[in-house]
Amino acid sequence: MPTRPSHMPRRLILATSLALLAACGNESTPDEFVAKAEKQFQATAYDAATIELNNALQRDSQHKAARWLLAQTALATGDGPKAERDARRALELGVPASEAVPVIVRAIMLQRDFKRALTEAVNLPPDAPAAVRADLGALRGKIHLFSGDTQAADGEFAAAMT
Repeated sequence: MPTRPSHMPRRLILATSLALLAACGNESTPDEFVAKAEKQFQATAYDAATIELNNALQRDSQHKAARWLLAQTALATGDGPKAERDARRALELGVPASEAVPVIVRAIMLQRDFKRALTEAVNLPPDAPAAVRADLGALRGKIHLFSGDTQAADGEFAAAMT
């Protein structure tokens, strides 16, 4: 009885080829990568979000939203130097100072450079919203507290609450 030739090797080659073509054809836009990263960030999947954001920045190194979310992701994972670097780049790309400065200050605080964080905490535009001013006041209070200056901390906390 004659045996039928197996088509399994051809099917395997075809399936592998199609999979490789699909992988090579990933033409996601930077905005699509950022959208995926935002979902992953919300789910606290920070490593996955970072990969998507790096993919977006490979396609467009000046992508403001990708850089900004990368800074926030680094801050969430406790990587102060990276968070500061990416927040400063995002600021250069157009993220408002009222959003970027608090992230920069927190990133510097993670690096335990309280003097520099305090200096940075005053770099806020005069038109910054009251909530942002209060947030920075509370951060300045924490910086003074961490530095052992409880009197200055009390003053900053009181000012932040008004």
